[in-house]
Amino acid sequence: MSTTALITISFIYWFYERKKVKHRFSKKTKTHVAKEENSRNDFRIKFYKKNCLMKLVSFDAPQFAKLENKYFHSDIEDISAGGLKFSTKYNIPTDDRVVIQVELSLESYHFNLLGEIIRREPYQQGQRISYGVNFIHMSHSDKSTMIRALNEIMIKKQKMLDISN
Repeated sequence: MSTTALITISFIYWFYERKKVKHRFSKKTKTHVAKEENSRNDFRIKFYKKNCLMKLVSFDAPQFAKLENKYFHSDIEDISAGGLKFSTKYNIPTDDRVVIQVELSLESYHFNLLGEIIRREPYQQGQRISYGVNFIHMSHSDKSTMIRALNEIMIKKQKMLDISN
């Protein structure tokens, strides 16, 4: 697929995402705030054990402050421009807000993103735990680059399927 087609697909996706954003009026601050209707509308790419380095950045619960700035390895199960799902052997306390830093490479792109753990689900094998993460404070540039990287991965996967069939 040509670069022009990739840019066109990315633009169409970006335009579609912009239409989903609803503006609402915040009563507390009396400012106009953008809010997404459904943060799970981003397309997802599934992986089989894509290794990733993460860092525990902050916990709202003060008793876990000693865990802040600790690094750990995890496996990304799926990823979208809005977040990811990862699994690890570590039991991360999620009763309060937990912010992590995600360092990963997709294709030729490197990302260093902040995310908030929004859910936790035990694996059926009982040895690992999966966590859902929403990216926070993501720049438009990082989001566009993420979409480009995910499109490239999707194109490669499609080519592999075409070759095998």
